[in-house]
Amino acid sequence: MNDSTDNTAGERPTSASFRGSRPPRPVRDTVVMINPDLLAGMNIQNIPMPEFEELSELIRRHFGIKVGENKITLVTGRMHPMMEKYGFANHRECLDAIHADKTGVLLSELANRISTNHTAFYREDAHFAMLRETVLPEIVAQKTKAGDRDLRIWCAAAATGEEAYTVLFTLLRYFGMDYPNWRAGVLATDISAEALATGKAGRYNDARMTPVPKDVVNAYFTRVDADAYEVKPELRSEVTFRRLNLVNDAYPFRKKFDIIFCRNVMIYFTRAIRTGLLIRLRDWLVPGGYLFIGHSESLVGSHQGYDYVAPAVYKRAD
Repeated sequence: MNDSTDNTAGERPTSASFRGSRPPRPVRDTVVMINPDLLAGMNIQNIPMPEFEELSELIRRHFGIKVGENKITLVTGRMHPMMEKYGFANHRECLDAIHADKTGVLLSELANRISTNHTAFYREDAHFAMLRETVLPEIVAQKTKAGDRDLRIWCAAAATGEEAYTVLFTLLRYFGMDYPNWRAGVLATDISAEALATGKAGRYNDARMTPVPKDVVNAYFTRVDADAYEVKPELRSEVTFRRLNLVNDAYPFRKKFDIIFCRNVMIYFTRAIRTGLLIRLRDWLVPGGYLFIGHSESLVGSHQGYDYVAPAVYKRAD
């Protein structure tokens, strides 16, 4: 699958692009981003309220993410490594640089810091059971009858890749030896370049491998060291990772999808962004195509154009 999306152009700016000749400082351990409570021990001051409100509006406008005042410590923790990396003396200076940066690199860096990339292999496993037992048999029967062997699946908020690989493993198990006879694979997109890099590498530590059945591990992974597995190279090539901001009004795809996974991302969006996204997702589904959303999400009140199938599963209505 060779769909492409916009990537940030231009060379990566150094701190000298923003603050004279000061070299970038070392990035603080990313544990700050994971556990902002540790900020207290580091004596880091929360972002001032005026700058926080400005930053919240910038995040809402560019990423569609709602950031309330209750997230001020979390946002401070996630921005701090970025400030140290580029040598910004304070939050005001960092915000001014983001506004002034014409390359978009700092905005991309902010997306990496702010976006939530929590995912897991076989998360909400009922969806993959339904994919294997109901959705694939239905779609494959229709395509076989029509002489069409192009199966298009998009993971629209793929984070670090576990969901996309779980979809791929489900396809491999369903098709078996017939898989090479299909133009299948998975398109995986996310706003975070760092998360996508992890997915593309396909390397996961033992803790993240816990949900993966042992037979799947044996079939599709290689042990690379004492605490890590790697998806086999020939399988990594079946997942195409691309950067895409779901808030964009238009998506750069050539053809529509039979199945879209867009799970556990809409809960972070404003109502208006969520409504627009659902319209765009429907537009990119073939008639009768399936949309999987997160179990914590709902289309109640905004599901025009979709028919309910099962919990967190909908079909495009035509």
